[in-house]
Amino acid sequence: MTNNSVLLKKFSIPILFLILGLVMLIFGIKEKQNLIFNISSLLLLGSAVLSLLYSWGGLSRKIFILTGVIAGILSLALLFLSWQSVADTQNYNSNYKLSKSLAISNLNDLRTIQMEYLKTNKKYASTIEELKEFLKTATTDSVATQGTVPSRKITVAERDFLYNDNRAIDNNMTLIEAYRLSKSTNCPADLKDFKYDTLRTSLLGAKFTWNKSYKESRAKSGFYKFNVDSLFVIPFTGGKEKWKFEVATVKKGKDDVPVMRISGNIPFAAVQGKKNELLFVGKLDVPEATPIGSWEDE
Repeated sequence: MTNNSVLLKKFSIPILFLILGLVMLIFGIKEKQNLIFNISSLLLLGSAVLSLLYSWGGLSRKIFILTGVIAGILSLALLFLSWQSVADTQNYNSNYKLSKSLAISNLNDLRTIQMEYLKTNKKYASTIEELKEFLKTATTDSVATQGTVPSRKITVAERDFLYNDNRAIDNNMTLIEAYRLSKSTNCPADLKDFKYDTLRTSLLGAKFTWNKSYKESRAKSGFYKFNVDSLFVIPFTGGKEKWKFEVATVKKGKDDVPVMRISGNIPFAAVQGKKNELLFVGKLDVPEATPIGSWEDE
């Protein structure tokens, strides 16, 4: 009984690690784990075999200590490689998320500019150079207001002036109603200083460089300061890759309708090691009132 107890104590731990090493190695091969996992399994398995041999008496103490030191050094090296692999993966995922969100922001902006180009030219810009030049020189409608819309309902007299009917007066005065009343010969006292005008102003300034909410949104998202040239470049490519511009016309009834597509692969994939992700806005085979982005279909 005593001998059995001694043998159990002597061999139980090496056998336990031997079984664990075998299970890990089989699992690693079967589930296609990375190289570090499989080497760690082999190290555990080898250490268990050496421990078993030492416990059996088939291995000298000196060799056992030497192999233990080597195994320890290898284990530390693998630990560092494992940590480095995790850090690299986290950095990759962080770059993927930032590059995708910035790419979507750029494509949203390019869509906005293309829509303005379409209004002016009845077609889409077919090249980066065309759209960039348009952005630098184009103007757009900008609303200038002074004062505020009174928080009250219009009076019966005001309703008669505005609509010349007996519709119900259920809601507070609207912006358009305030504007029309402020222009009347009998302007209400609370609208004497109210102004509402549509002006033509720089597209670049109104949408991007002067737009406070736009600039704050970019800063909150961790994007760099808006730059015209960077808008046409795919993020995280060092300026080497630009968005691809495509235009065409498709039939809608009897009419030829312009369509466009702006596309490009961001330099990262949703899953590391897979094909880099394609992002685009617009389709070349379907006319759209507002071109749809690939991320909006997800």
